[in-house]
Amino acid sequence: MKNLAKSKGENFLSVLMGLIIILVALSVFSKTASLIAGVTVALAIAFSIFQVSNTQRYMAFLLIGSGTFLNILSIFRGGEFKLDRIFSINQDIIAMILGVSFIVLVTNANVGQKSKLRGKSAVIQTILLLHFLGSIINLSVITIFAEKLKISANKISLGNALLLSRGYTSGAFWSPFWAASATALALAPKAEVHTLIFCGLILAAFALTIASIGIIRRLGSEVNQYEGYSLTPSLLAIPASLVAMVLIFSMVFPNLKTTIVVELMSLSLTGLMLLIFSRQSAREKVKEHVWNYLPRMRGELILFAGAGVLNGGLTAYFQTATLDLPLTNFSTLAAWGCTLLIVFFSSAGIHPIITMGVISIALQPISPNPTLLAISFCAAWGIAAAWSPTSGPNLFLTGRFQFSSSTLLKSNVVYVGSLLVMTLPVLFIAQALINL
Repeated sequence: MKNLAKSKGENFLSVLMGLIIILVALSVFSKTASLIAGVTVALAIAFSIFQVSNTQRYMAFLLIGSGTFLNILSIFRGGEFKLDRIFSINQDIIAMILGVSFIVLVTNANVGQKSKLRGKSAVIQTILLLHFLGSIINLSVITIFAEKLKISANKISLGNALLLSRGYTSGAFWSPFWAASATALALAPKAEVHTLIFCGLILAAFALTIASIGIIRRLGSEVNQYEGYSLTPSLLAIPASLVAMVLIFSMVFPNLKTTIVVELMSLSLTGLMLLIFSRQSAREKVKEHVWNYLPRMRGELILFAGAGVLNGGLTAYFQTATLDLPLTNFSTLAAWGCTLLIVFFSSAGIHPIITMGVISIALQPISPNPTLLAISFCAAWGIAAAWSPTSGPNLFLTGRFQFSSSTLLKSNVVYVGSLLVMTLPVLFIAQALINL
């Protein structure tokens, strides 16, 4: 009976998650659909809050409780009660993350055959392939690669662990399919997507270069026998097609939220490829994904929704309070300072989405340039994902292969420090492009 109840609960959660995807897509035509999507997210939280880890549950209660308290406080301070603000809980971001997850249905699970190359070339090909596939697929891509790169059932070399972490997390710098850009563009909705991607790719290229050099050095003489994955055009076709579709669609419909564009393009390409290559099994694959895969994303749903409640509460409160900032304008150095601040708090286990939300609201009085702000946010997210002991990739490596958090942190000091320094010139490049 208990298993049956759990099954029914997960089925209902699957239905709610599917509705969130549909309703956010329909919000293009009706704002009411967005409000209903927010209510649906709230219901999904209620059904899944006791099905996540204690840490996730406590964090959700803290975020939701703080946001609710600030909303109530703002009303007592003379603020206006707005139903749409109460239920504006990052449903666009959540729908995008859920929608992008369908891409895994048309991405070859057999990521690649053993590379014919050996040595340094194999290392470089592997990290590049991981990076580009990881730019559209979620954390599961690390699991796929780890299974092929592991030494034994529960052991992987530190060099390969760093390859997995750095190759994957650097996708946050530029990929419109990452939650990083979704959050950044939600908090800075007028940001120029093409500038964000271009500057993010510069930072990602630098990250992959120093990551490859560091990993090759760490492998030492073992690098000559290194076998990785083949970097083939067919495996890069989906990431390249999706990025092109998002850029073109955003240019044709500039007023459409980028998060919704990414959701629609991901679902459209998945549907098209399933009809072309897997017509007979397409329905079963989608059904399997909805019923079995989506419920596993309850942790992401709760985190992003909780952060949305907090952001809504902060917005409501600061509309009734005066915040004196030491800044009068948002300069390149100020943007870099935001990156440093987010990474600093992430080292204490505070998720970037929380710090980003607080910063974006605090900066509203000086109207920061949205593109510069979004780039600083994405840079911070990618660096924090490689550095924070509580990031998804690091939790996977410490849990699956028994690496200590301190080992990963010490191994990433130079890498993270280099990226923090490199972020400043990238922001100067972004400022120059904005001024054109």
